Amino acid sequence: MIEAVKRLAALKSYHMKVEWDGAEEDGTEGGELEGDFLFGMVTNAISVGGFKGLVKEEVKLDDGIFEGLFIRMPKTPLELSNIVSYLLVHDGKENECVKRIRSGRIRVHSEEPVDWVLDGEFGGTKTDVIIENLREKIEIRRIPLKKR
Repeated sequence: MIEAVKRLAALKSYHMKVEWDGAEEDGTEGGELEGDFLFGMVTNAISVGGFKGLVKEEVKLDDGIFEGLFIRMPKTPLELSNIVSYLLVHDGKENECVKRIRSGRIRVHSEEPVDWVLDGEFGGTKTDVIIENLREKIEIRRIPLKKR
């Protein structure tokens, strides 16, 4: 318990306001949350960094909806334990420290600059970010090969 308290003090959080639009495709409502966050990600993938289960199982790559995961800074070792349990067990119950969202448009504002990562590469340092899913904006065509 004492070791967990020592490690909590070393974690860096950022005060952010996160807003998202509703996802009409699945009836998800928009919303907003504000607080000190330890971790946040917006994805459209079944696995992240080789880890499966960080995002919901209903991920569809062509639905125009991003999946977001935001983890509040735990204030106690018990909250830290609840976050870890929630992420490992993934039992679908609500957790006041972990928020999952689904939206085609997510806005994030932070009071201080935050480093962003885009697909594993440094994406810049920002205080205001809009992440928008531009569904079907790229047309992919297949050109048939000539037979020899």
